[in-house]
Amino acid sequence: MKDASHEVFQLKIGIVHDLYLTHAPQRFQQIDEKLRKLEEKNEYHEVKELSQFAAKYCEKQALYEQSVFYLNKSLEADLHMKRMGLI
Repeated sequence: MKDASHEVFQLKIGIVHDLYLTHAPQRFQQIDEKLRKLEEKNEYHEVKELSQFAAKYCEKQALYEQSVFYLNKSLEADLHMKRMGLI
């Protein structure tokens, strides 16, 4: 359990790092890969939260297509949580 929570934490920090310190376009590929790994672990709450964070960041950077992509990702995570009875 400790290793799993450590990996989730590393993925979360990695997404924030990629947003601010990695240059496009590889930044979005890396973020998408980390979000996919969180989805595989059923960490949909984290996917929702981080996708919203990424969407707001992209909007401020005038990266509107990416912003919409991450907003949709957030909505998908919300649907998964509802189906799983988590919310």
